[in-house]
Amino acid sequence: MNLAGRPILVVTADAPLGEAVAEQLNVIPGMTPIICSGSRDALDHLRIDRFGAVIADDDLADACADSLWQTLARMEGTVSVIRIGSGTSDDAITKPFRLGTLMARVKELIDRPAHALMAPVEVGPFTFHPETRALVHRPGGTSNRLTEKESLILIELLLAGEVPVDRNTLLERVWGHDTRIRTHTLETHIWRLRRKLGEDRSRSRILLNVPGGYLLKT
Repeated sequence: MNLAGRPILVVTADAPLGEAVAEQLNVIPGMTPIICSGSRDALDHLRIDRFGAVIADDDLADACADSLWQTLARMEGTVSVIRIGSGTSDDAITKPFRLGTLMARVKELIDRPAHALMAPVEVGPFTFHPETRALVHRPGGTSNRLTEKESLILIELLLAGEVPVDRNTLLERVWGHDTRIRTHTLETHIWRLRRKLGEDRSRSRILLNVPGGYLLKT
């Protein structure tokens, strides 16, 4: 599981630049760019959609620019942000730049597994370490290691944020086209993941069944 197949959000008020970036992204198989000319439009997309990466222009100066950067900062660890601009950020690709430089950064992300894109993240009273699949109970210090499929389910739910993930999407993104999948495979893994999240010993719920699928209450 990587960025291939996930849309990339491009946010820039420079229309020719946005069109040029979109044209380059469209060449990459499975890559779908969504172009926003302003921060408010980008914030609306971030609330309802999920992206493999965000390419954002540091030079945005509209009324919602600060809110956009604050939102992206809160999403750190679950979405990769590539900044472009006039040198206002140390990690930005400085204008003017070659489109090949930007595409090289995007392709690097595509080839990296999902866990490599994510820093450790809090899930209820646990800290999840995607790279090692460790689930550490912070109050007690005990650690439990998730299976590969349990870890991928958790990553998918974390990437979705406040948007429910339906059963078919989880099956497709975690198991792909594996013909060995049985009717209750996902439900069995969800049950095991819930046990490791301590839901068999507590009334608190972290992994929720909601209209539209599954959702993490982090």
